[in-house]
Amino acid sequence: MRAVMVAEDRQQAPRVCLVSEALGLPADEGVRKFAQGLLRGLQQAARTTGVAVSGLAAPPGVESVPANRAFVSRRLARRLRSLSPDLVVYVPSASGTLFSLWRGRVLKAMWPGARVALVCLQPRHLGRASRALGRALRPTVAFAQAPWTIGPLHALGCPVRFLPSGVDLERFAPVGEEEKEALRRRYGLPLDEFLLLHVGHVKPGRNLEVLVQAAPLARPVVVAGSSMGRDAVLARRLQLEAGAIVIDGYQERVQELYQACDCYLFPVEEPGNAIDAPLSVLEAMACNLPVISYPFGGLPVMFGPGPGLHFVHDWGQLPLLLHAVREGAACRTREMVGRYSWQEVARHLLAHALGVYAL
Repeated sequence: MRAVMVAEDRQQAPRVCLVSEALGLPADEGVRKFAQGLLRGLQQAARTTGVAVSGLAAPPGVESVPANRAFVSRRLARRLRSLSPDLVVYVPSASGTLFSLWRGRVLKAMWPGARVALVCLQPRHLGRASRALGRALRPTVAFAQAPWTIGPLHALGCPVRFLPSGVDLERFAPVGEEEKEALRRRYGLPLDEFLLLHVGHVKPGRNLEVLVQAAPLARPVVVAGSSMGRDAVLARRLQLEAGAIVIDGYQERVQELYQACDCYLFPVEEPGNAIDAPLSVLEAMACNLPVISYPFGGLPVMFGPGPGLHFVHDWGQLPLLLHAVREGAACRTREMVGRYSWQEVARHLLAHALGVYAL
C-alpha cells in the first residue's frame, strides 16, 4: 500500500527540467558540483530530468543535448517540449550575465508553459545598457546566495530568493580514529601532525597566503582542483613557506581527504573567487571537522555561531583559534549542517519557484 501511495505521489509531483552548462565531468569545481548536487536533490523531490548543454561528458542520469552559446537549438527545443516541465531550472556556469538572462528567456520561449528559475552563484556587474535589456529578459524568479549577487538581480525587477548550498550527508561523514589513520597512510599524509585542509583552486584572490600564518601550529594540506588549473608560483610559495602538502588534480573520493584531516580553513574574502555559499565548507562540516572561515557570502545567513564553526575577520586570530581547536574545543559542525541535504535544498527551491513542497 505504501509503495502505491509513493508512486501516486510521484505522479502528482511537479515536472522539472534542470538545464546547465555545468553538468559536465569532472565535478571538481563549485558551479559543477552545485548543479549536479541540486539535480540529485530535485530528482528525489520531483520528476526531474537533467539536461547538459555544454557538449562535455555528462554524468550518469543526465541527458546530453549540446547547444550553442545562445541556446538556439531545435534539438533542445524539441526535448523541452517533450518533457513539458512545470519548472525549468537554469544553472548558468557564468552566473547572472546578460547572456545568461538571454538563455533563460530562450528556454521560456521553447516551452512557454513553464516557469523559469535562474540560479546565480556568483556576482556579475551589468552596465546601464545591459541592465535596461536585462529587465526585459528577467526570469520568473531568480535564486542567489549573497547580498552582492542578490542586489543586481533585484535591480532588474526580478523576484529573488535565497538558496543555500547543499551537501551529501551520506558521502561526507565522520570516521573513527583507525579509519582516519588508514586514510592518511593511503594518501601519504603525516600520521603524527595536525593537518589543516583547504579544498579549491590554487590561484591569487583566494587569500591562501593565510596558510603561512598557520604553519607553526598546523601542516596545511591543499587539494587543488583540475578544471581551472593552478598558479604554480603560489603553490610553490605555500610549499616553501608553509610546508604545505599540495595534492593536484581531481579527487574522486575527496571525502576521504576531509576525513583524514583535523580542521578546515576557508580564507577567501573577495566576491567572485568562490561560489557564494562554498560547498567545501559544508562538506567539511558534514565530516564534523572544526571550520575556520571568513564570513563569506551566504555562510553567515546559513549558520549562526556554534561549536566548531569560527568566523574570522582578523587573520591575526588564526594561531589562537588553531590552538583552541588543537586543545579539543567542542565541535558539532555536522549537527549544524544537517538540515542542508541536497533534497532539502531542492524542496526549498520548489517551494519558492512553484509554491509546492514536493515529495
